Amino acid sequence: MGRKAVDASQLFLDGLRIPVEDRVGEEGKGFDCMLHGLNPERILIGAEADAAKCLAAEAGYHACENAIFTHGGMGYAKAYHVERYLRESWIPRLAPVSPQLILCFIAEKVLGLPKSY
Repeated sequence: MGRKAVDASQLFLDGLRIPVEDRVGEEGKGFDCMLHGLNPERILIGAEADAAKCLAAEAGYHACENAIFTHGGMGYAKAYHVERYLRESWIPRLAPVSPQLILCFIAEKVLGLPKSY
């Protein structure tokens, strides 16, 4: 249903040799080591970023909604791509966490209300 506005590809590197002095962590554990190192940054940035994501996602959705209303019936037609943008605007509103779950978390952690999810 979504992700048509963004091209995505996979890259496979087979047989790539990395010198021992350039490796991160012990052999076979480099990716885990890198993820562990990124966790503090993720936690630190997670609050201001989530708020910005919610605001931007809602603004994007409403812009697409207005574009469809402006185009009238043709806003629903694939020929004008507006319907695709509206469909794509749902992704940041739902993933990785919906605004409803964010509000539930704030209610629990900030307002001290009982857990509701």
